[in-house]
Amino acid sequence: MLVAAAPPQAQASSRLSLKPARVPTGTMSPAARARVTLEGFARCVLQRDPKGVDRALAMPMSSAGQKAVAGLATNECLGVSGDYDSSRLSINARLLRGALYAELVRRRVGTDTPLAASADLTLGAAPDDAAAQRHVALVRFGDCILRRDPARAIHFVRENAETGAEAKDVAALVPAMGACVDQGAKVELSKPILEAAIAEAVYLNTNAARAAGNS
Repeated sequence: MLVAAAPPQAQASSRLSLKPARVPTGTMSPAARARVTLEGFARCVLQRDPKGVDRALAMPMSSAGQKAVAGLATNECLGVSGDYDSSRLSINARLLRGALYAELVRRRVGTDTPLAASADLTLGAAPDDAAAQRHVALVRFGDCILRRDPARAIHFVRENAETGAEAKDVAALVPAMGACVDQGAKVELSKPILEAAIAEAVYLNTNAARAAGNS
């Protein structure tokens, strides 16, 4: 699902410090430019409506869940960079969900944050909802990588997009990725998809660990 940013609503005083996403300039590839922009957009969306983000992410990745994530999009979080008006961008709801989870990890999870022994990764997905079940499979893949190399996986999610440090983390996670793919299966992964899978797994696991510690 591609979503266009919604028209800005009346700004409350608490939103005056919002920093809209800006499309980076320079020789960056279009894919890298889009990813950096999405990272900034997610950061702004979370600052603007943290409760709305929590509600949307609590939903399974069904059509309703995608619409809930899409509803978070706003032009308040898209700015202008040079001659490029980023309010013209369309945003993939699935990648926005992943970018929001990554930003939550940056804000709330440290590299030494304990993981739960296990976490509920069914994500409330209906058994007959093919799209939601594909998302569950992706998060389980991220969970497998996380458990094989927790510190590196969390460090990867916490790094800013398209940096040298992030590239080193991806290279270091290749063995874990290979071990988590079913034998004979072929999986094509982009960095934003990989980040989305691991970020959601990290957040669910660390939340489950906190809940277990408080019970």
